[in-house]
Amino acid sequence: MRSACLTMAALLLALLPFAAKGDRLDTLVAQLDRLEPAFWKALAMKSDSDYRRDVEKQLSETVATAREVQKVASRYGSRHPNITTELNKIRTIFQEVEPFSAQNYRFGFKYTSLRDYEQQFRKDQPEMRKKREKPTMANVRIADYERWLDEVMRDNVNRVRRQRGGSSGSGSGGGEKSDEAMKARTVTFFHAVATIRLTLMKYRQEGRPDFPE
Repeated sequence: MRSACLTMAALLLALLPFAAKGDRLDTLVAQLDRLEPAFWKALAMKSDSDYRRDVEKQLSETVATAREVQKVASRYGSRHPNITTELNKIRTIFQEVEPFSAQNYRFGFKYTSLRDYEQQFRKDQPEMRKKREKPTMANVRIADYERWLDEVMRDNVNRVRRQRGGSSGSGSGGGEKSDEAMKARTVTFFHAVATIRLTLMKYRQEGRPDFPE
């Protein structure tokens, strides 16, 4: 009996790493959580800087994971948005914006991970801290999260500020056009991130298809 118990305990311990391991949805969410703040810092750095190269690699890895997820979803016949298309929009911004242009701006953005969502909720409604379970992809109310994502995007557009002494562009109205272009890219970025996060959340809550690591 003792031997059987020890054998069972050893088996359970051996299975722990596998039980804790997530799937491709978890991997992509974690990559997106890291990429989101790093992206805007890297945008203003020279193309040959180590940090920008690291973020460029991180972006490529995130796109690769998204392709794997999308491949499974497409085979399943999913009608949810194509997350690879959304990530390619983000990569296009990274490739098109010149560092000297990004250096003219301050990006004091809010970000959109579930951790950020939880922190904002606890700040706004402290009386509910003990009553609300920790938000996860499996239990968060998608409609509430979607409204919050939209609020963050609108707020972030208003946070695009030109640095004091920053170049205003060439020609009459150059600065205004540059500001509008940067705000448009901000909308594109956070709309793409929101679309990806919501799509992954729907896959998780629908429970299908499976996205093994």
